Amino acid sequence: MSNLKDIQYGKHSRQCYDLLFPKKANNNPHLFVLIHGGGWVAGHKRTMNSLAHFLNDQGHYVSNIHYRLLHQVESIDEQMEDIVSALQHVKQIEREDFKFNKTIGIGESAGAHLTFLTYKKVKWDAIVSLSGPLNYVQVEKKSFPFNAQKWFLPYLLKNKGKNESNWEKISPLYQDIHCPVLMFQGKKDNLVDYKDAITFIDKLKKAQIPSKLILKEEWGHLYRLIDKKSQRFVYRTIIKWVDEELSY
Repeated sequence: MSNLKDIQYGKHSRQCYDLLFPKKANNNPHLFVLIHGGGWVAGHKRTMNSLAHFLNDQGHYVSNIHYRLLHQVESIDEQMEDIVSALQHVKQIEREDFKFNKTIGIGESAGAHLTFLTYKKVKWDAIVSLSGPLNYVQVEKKSFPFNAQKWFLPYLLKNKGKNESNWEKISPLYQDIHCPVLMFQGKKDNLVDYKDAITFIDKLKKAQIPSKLILKEEWGHLYRLIDKKSQRFVYRTIIKWVDEELSY
């Protein structure tokens, strides 16, 4: 069962994905869709390779998606369209050894943001967020690093207006999510406010949606840049949580 690499789902060179097939399928195999981070303006799917191979070794199918960056599109809307198109393309693949139960979106940073925003179109069976940004309503009041207000924030919307209703449209905190959610967040994250994660999880729990927040005192923005121990912890926690929440 050979894996598929750099399968094109569009005309642009970044509109491609890898698809990994398990050597021995799990008794309850799922399709994990990985969406890399990079502040919407950078990043590469290879940064998710380690997680992809771990999930694949557990007997699951894994699609690792590339998408166009903000300077290659008009707005975040087209990045969202890329995620939707890629998944549609994946699900059209016809192979006898490609049968899965649930579809789980896993995003890192900006990739987690895109995973949440595509929920309505994709209808993820579960979402895993790795330090995903959740709230831009107070964008004017927050102190974003790297001169972000000029760098990428104005380009997240086709309508460049910065009123709160516009920012709500791209803030996962204000979206209706109705699937199980697992979140990893560091308290020392200088890019994402960990308090937003607490607010978001509280909102999900009040709606009786299965959700869990792993909040780490010592973590910064990216768990995989801390140490191998943290990386193994994240990988194993994802598998355990999925087995518990999606065993039906």
